[in-house]
Amino acid sequence: MPEPNRPGRVDATPGAQPGRLGVRMVRPSSLDLSQAGLFRGLPRVSLAHLLMLSRPGTFPSGSLLLRARRSPAYLFVLAAGRVRVEWLSPQLPRPAVLGELGPGDSLGELGILDGYRPALTAVALEDTSAWLLPFNAIVLAMLHDAETRVIVGNRLVERRRAFDAQVETILREAAGVDGHTSLSF
Repeated sequence: MPEPNRPGRVDATPGAQPGRLGVRMVRPSSLDLSQAGLFRGLPRVSLAHLLMLSRPGTFPSGSLLLRARRSPAYLFVLAAGRVRVEWLSPQLPRPAVLGELGPGDSLGELGILDGYRPALTAVALEDTSAWLLPFNAIVLAMLHDAETRVIVGNRLVERRRAFDAQVETILREAAGVDGHTSLSF
């Protein structure tokens, strides 16, 4: 199984590639980055720059893409497959499932702007392929183009707020409290 935050087998040849145990895996070239929610509407130059600095990765079912309390080095833009995301908290008896992600979704973006490292675990539920974009490539794209900075920056802030609200709800439900509960990470 690939180590967390490191891509699985990568093949630069066109088409599918053999995965672990002979399973054929779809390469991420089937997804144009402009179709990914985080990058939808970006200028073509920014998309080309991001694609040039990205690399494809494949992850067999059961692989960890993110491990709790470890800084991700990449933003994962899923091209095929499904990934389950869980949040771990000492205030909960077991991990809370935040949801499942699929093609066009991104994972790992919470720390791009401020280095925030939530206790998230992400596991491939089936053979998964993704574009892996180094955080610095995204930051550079934002620095070089004002429109990219506004679009991506606003989406990153929206996602952080949505994550914080989801965590707040989970903690309130776990505590059986209807009022406000302070977050502790």
